[in-house]
Order: sequence, then C-alpha cells, then structure tokens
Amino acid sequence: MPRTFLVARFRAFRLFQAAALGLALLAAMPAHAQPAMDKARAAQARGDLRAAQIEFRNAVRDAPNSAAARAALAQASLDVGDTDTAEKEARAALERGYDPAAGTALLLRAYLGRGRNQELLRDFPAPAANTPPAVAGQILAARGNALLSLDRRDEAREAITRAVQLAPGAAETHLAAARLAMVENNRAGAIAATDQALAAAPNNLDALMRKAGFQFEAGEFQPAAETFGKVVELMPGNVLARVRRAETYLRLNNTAGAKADIDAALRVANTYAPALYIRALMQAQAQDWRAADETLQRLGNGLQNFADGYLLQATVKNALGQAAQAEDAARRHVARRPDDPRGARLLATLELAANRPDAAAGTLDRLASRGAADVESLEMLARAHAAAGRPREAAAAMERAAAMAPDNVGIQARLAIARLATNNTEGAAEAARKVLQLDPSQQGMHQILAAAALNRGDLAEATRELGLVPANMRDSELAGTIDATIHLIRIDLTGARDAFETILKNHPNSLRARLGLARVAAMQGKSEEAERLFAEVLERDPSNAEALGRLLAAARSNTPRAPAARALLEKIQAAHPGDPSLAAAVASVLIATNEPAKAVTLLESEPLRAHRSGSGVQMLLAEAYARQEKWNEAIAAARSGLAAEPE
Repeated sequence: MPRTFLVARFRAFRLFQAAALGLALLAAMPAHAQPAMDKARAAQARGDLRAAQIEFRNAVRDAPNSAAARAALAQASLDVGDTDTAEKEARAALERGYDPAAGTALLLRAYLGRGRNQELLRDFPAPAANTPPAVAGQILAARGNALLSLDRRDEAREAITRAVQLAPGAAETHLAAARLAMVENNRAGAIAATDQALAAAPNNLDALMRKAGFQFEAGEFQPAAETFGKVVELMPGNVLARVRRAETYLRLNNTAGAKADIDAALRVANTYAPALYIRALMQAQAQDWRAADETLQRLGNGLQNFADGYLLQATVKNALGQAAQAEDAARRHVARRPDDPRGARLLATLELAANRPDAAAGTLDRLASRGAADVESLEMLARAHAAAGRPREAAAAMERAAAMAPDNVGIQARLAIARLATNNTEGAAEAARKVLQLDPSQQGMHQILAAAALNRGDLAEATRELGLVPANMRDSELAGTIDATIHLIRIDLTGARDAFETILKNHPNSLRARLGLARVAAMQGKSEEAERLFAEVLERDPSNAEALGRLLAAARSNTPRAPAARALLEKIQAAHPGDPSLAAAVASVLIATNEPAKAVTLLESEPLRAHRSGSGVQMLLAEAYARQEKWNEAIAAARSGLAAEPE
C-alpha cells in the first residue's frame, strides 16, 4: 500500500479521533452548563474577551468536570493575559481527559506567557521515547522557545528541529522554527516556517499575526491588512490585531478604517498604549492638536516606549505654542535617535524660532557629522549658519545639499545665493546657470549673473543681465545693489546714493546698501556719515573686512575724526568681546596712541582666551609689552606667536 495513502488514512483517523473526543466531552457536559458556553462564544464573537472569560468561568462552575469547559476557560484566560488562570485550567482540562497534545500546548503557552522559562525546562524535560509524537512535539517546541529566551541557541535549535520532525502537522513546532530563524537573521526561513504553520493550521492566530507582520515589513500593506483582518474575523476582540491593522490602514490612507479599528481596540482595552498612540497620531495628522495632546497625556510615561513618541509630542506641543515643552520633547527624541533627521530638524526649528541660530547649527552639525543629514537638514543647516553670521559655513552646507540633489532647482538656487554671500561670484554664476538650464523660468537668476559680471568689471554684461530680471524682482536687494553699484562705478554719485537709499528703505537690514552708501559718502567727503555707516555694518557683521579696515584707518589717522572713529570701534568691540579681529583692531589703536597697558589688558581678557594662542594676538602683545619695555614678556609673547605660525 502506498505510504502517502497510509499517511492520509492516519491523518483522517486523527481528525476523527479528535472530533469524537470533542463530541464526547460536549455530550458529557450537563445541559445546564451549555447556556454559559453559548454566552461565552457570543461574547468572543463581539470581541468582549473579559465577558467571555467570565461566562467560561460560569460554565466551569456549572460543570466542574468538563474538560472542554476547562480548556475553553484556559484559552480565554490566555487571550486576556491571565496566565495564572490559564495554567490552572489547562492542568485541570488534562486531568479530566482533554486531548493531551492540545492541553499540553495550552499549559506550555501559560508558562511561556509568564516568562517562566527555567520552570518550563524543569517541569517539562526532554520527552521520553514512548511519549506520543504530537505531545513530544509540543514539549520540544516550547522548550526551544524557552531556550531561545535564555539565549541557549544551540540547544534551542536541537529541540526545535526534533519538534518539527515529531509533529510536522502542529503549527506550534513551525512557529518555534520561525522564531529561531528570526533570531538567526534568516528572514526567508522564518517566512517559510510561518507558511508551514499556516498550512498545518490556517486559522492559527499566532501564525496569522506573524505572516501579516512579514507582509507589513515588506511594504505589502494590502495583503497585510487582509491577513490582520482574518485574525479580527476569528477573534474580534484581538486588540493587537486591531491596532496592527489600523497601522496598516494608515499606510493605505484608509483613515476611516484605522479609526474604526482603534475605537474598537479601545472599547476592549481603554488604556492599551499602542492604540492610544495611534489615536494621538491620527489626531495630529488631522491637526486636532488639543485632542492629540490629551491622548498623549493619557499615555503618560508609556510614551517613551514608542520610537517616535517624543517626536510626536514635540510636534503637538509646538503646534499648541508650548515652546519649552516642545523643545524638551524634541531634545529627548534626538538623544534617543541621534541619526533621525526629523528630530534634529524639529529641534533646530525650535532653536531658530527662539533666536538661537548657533544652537540650531550645532544640532544640525552633529547630525551631519554622523553622516545622517538629508538634503532638507543640510539646507536648514545652511540657514542656521547664515542666521549666525557664518556665510562660509552656510555655503559649505549648501554645497553638500546640492551634491545630494543636483537636479533640485530650489537647492541649486539657494547654493547660488550662498556662494554669492561669500563673494564667490563665479561659483554663484555657475550655480545660477545650472538653475536656468534646469528651469528657464527662473529668471531671477539673472541678477546673480549680473553680480558676477559686475565683479569681473564687465559693466555692459552686468547691465544686460540685469535687464533680463523680471520687473517684479527689480526691487530685490540684490538687483537694487547691482544697479546702484553700476551708478557708483560710473561716478554717478547722486544716482548711486538715490539707489542705495531706496534699497535701505525697502530692506532696512541690508548690509550691501549700507556699504554702498558708506562708499558714496566717503567719495563725497562726508566722513562722519561714512564712518557711521561702516560702524552699522560692523555691528551687524563683525567679520566685514572692509568696514573694519575703514574704521581702523580712520581711528589711526591724525585727523579730527580719529577719536570718534576710535570710540565707534571700542563700542563695537565691547559688544563682541570674543571677536579676535575687533580686539586686535582696538589694541593696535591703543598701541598707536601710546596706551600699551590698556592693549595688554584687552588682549589678555577672558573672552579672548580661545584665541590667545593665535599669532596675531601674540605679536600685538609682544609689541605692547615692548612699548612698556617689558622685554621678558615681549619675548615670551613673540615666541608664542612664532610657535603658532613658524613661517
């Protein structure tokens, strides 16, 4: 007789045997216990797992010797996480004649559900040779799971392999094999084992949940939703399946389906954290910020158990205008997930809003140093550096962003502007030409090309490019500055003054307009106005070499304007005590006016500590000490300067 026929006959006999046992158990149950069983099944069907457990308890009370009632109560107790009752009732079911394999599986699940791994290995040793294969398979599979939890992988592999050999038709053995495969990073093996578990038991909830999880991870959201749906159909009160399907629905933009599942889950377990979290997420997506905040408050400390929990809280708090709480949550998220650009960007946004561009730049620089910055983060880093008065660092950040997005018109345009801010006019022109290649409608780039032509001294080309700038952009700061500068180069001082004053009226913070007006004033012999304007530039941009050089020259001159220029320099230096260029300028004026002791005090001040080892500061110190004939100090300072720059 063929072996396959024998196997089929054996399986048919086993099914008949199990069905006969179930009918016998039901027949043995007193009639007065059946209503409680019916009520329990009805409660399960509507998803009320607690009510189902209560009714199964009633059935056990009415029929204490019913193995079926005891087993049903054990399963219902497992469903609600009551592993103590599950263990007790599984033992009682086995004692009253319940199917040994099924009853043992229930009992072992209770052990594993309570994390009693050592006790399971003690109470259920490796089965003897005469143990029925179905029972032995369940024991070995459970032992394998316990051994995996105890990180005894080799022993677990041996137990699980034997379990599958002994009970290939049991879902539990294949699920143990799937878990082992995942521990060993064998995803394909885990999927195959899960499929085998479902082939053995198509309605096994654990196998269905694992299968749906694999589908979700692979981006197969519609199949995942359908598989989670099978679990919900079999067990409407399965809160985890509801929540996972809701999460899947959100990926499918099925907000109504997600809301229905979350509402159903919270009706069963109104404090279930994953359901509350997804509800808050959906409320935030709908911009119902107050409701989202209230839901997150219900989560309490449980918020930290979600990878994006603090990020969601920071977003909600920011939308509610609670800046301090938002920044605290964003900072927590960045600390936990330093490679997440979303958290770094949100924290930097809050820091920029609080007028702390240095802090924002630091946050984004740390992200970039980890190699985790995306284009948006680098573009924001450039803005932070620009706001902090560091145009070169801003341009460097934009260079990196542009390299990552070479065909992004907006990024390339901002690169052109960033390069222009560092006076890299040819680099700016190169980026501007690329923008026009990508999108010829970006006519505003012609003003950057005009600036490059102007820098080359090609007035005709600058004028031509400026003429290509659309009329609605002619009043921009850059276009106005180019036009005014052309007037200045042509010695049309009246036209240049009018143009620069117009820019300053429309753009009160313009440094270009102030510099241009200062140049015009100097050319017109209006020294006081020129120095005032150069001082305004230097106050806003201490690194501006032209403004510093002009004021320093005026302060060191033998003209009546020298004291006023010196006073302006000292005022600006006091406002920026840590700037080495300003300190050096004021110190050089003090030395020139025979006040070397004051120069020494300034150069050795605490704010300049970080720059004190530089050659410039040390050589000025040497000069100041020499003026006082303090030769040892002068020699020491000179040696320090030479050590800093031996050349």
